[in-house]
Amino acid sequence: MIRFISRIFAVIGLIVVLTSIIGGGLQAFQRQQALKEPSSIVLNIDFDHGITEQNEPSALPFALGGGENTSLFDILRALDRAKDDTHVKGIVARFGATEPSLAHVQEITAALQKFKTSGKFTYAFGPSYGEFGLGNRTYLLASAFDVLWLQPTGTVSLTGLGLVLPFGKLALDKIGVSADFMQREEYKSFMDMATRDSAAQPVRENMQSIVNDLAEQEAKGIADNRHMTIEQVKDLMAKGPYTDAEAMKAGLVNKLGYLDELDDELKQKVGDNTQYISPGSYLNLDLPKLPEPKAKVALIFGAGMIMDHESGGINQVSGESTMGADIVSTAFNAAANDKDVKAILFR
Repeated sequence: MIRFISRIFAVIGLIVVLTSIIGGGLQAFQRQQALKEPSSIVLNIDFDHGITEQNEPSALPFALGGGENTSLFDILRALDRAKDDTHVKGIVARFGATEPSLAHVQEITAALQKFKTSGKFTYAFGPSYGEFGLGNRTYLLASAFDVLWLQPTGTVSLTGLGLVLPFGKLALDKIGVSADFMQREEYKSFMDMATRDSAAQPVRENMQSIVNDLAEQEAKGIADNRHMTIEQVKDLMAKGPYTDAEAMKAGLVNKLGYLDELDDELKQKVGDNTQYISPGSYLNLDLPKLPEPKAKVALIFGAGMIMDHESGGINQVSGESTMGADIVSTAFNAAANDKDVKAILFR
């Protein structure tokens, strides 16, 4: 029996390794096979998958047929190039329950604002924006698009912000355990969960200031995007979430309809021969070459937990990002010794 189980795990491990090799090979092949650019393009961005810094999808979702995450780097480069590309007619983006980080939302919003100076259309569609869960940042990003579609019976989960702090002193008391930790300063509150039953006043003030700041950023972003006042948005956040009819009445969305109805509207704008292409696929097209750069900038990524030695990128099984200390330092040394590199950007 032990030998049989060992063989099963060996086979699973082999499958994961082979899948990683095949997946990486296919991606490299696709990058090399540039396709001719269609005459009419709509950028199709799926924000209902996670956004990663780099285009390094996990091999396991690839093996199981799951969707890949969207690369932030691809999105930003595609938006920058598409604004001046006459073949690109506009953007349509899909949203759902997945909530991006506030930093990613703000970067993509800034890129969208530049893209919209070209006069091209931007559409957002969501069966929901948060699905009665966490949805503020999802809606904040969607609000940067000119026209927001919401599927009937969908919801907009725009709400006020809150923070939950766990405390376990009472539970520990019941089993006769007394926690004893040295506290360095009044704001060093990590171990309060074991030594207190509620937040100390300095910690409460600190946490409240964080919540207030995040709420202010979200409210201001939505207000700018939807041409409202910050006070109006804060009031909407306090009264949310919203059903489809409520969201429409509040001006949070522009139209209630299904995806096929949006497709029909887009066909009337761009015709039947338009191709809908993801940012990564768009960048892989045989696009006109850009002018030669005046200088070279080295872009070095550092995402996730810092690890010793040569481990980095996305774990092929867990999908979690790690930052290999050896890899990052090697990249810095290579960039510093390259005479053509005039600056280093560490992200």
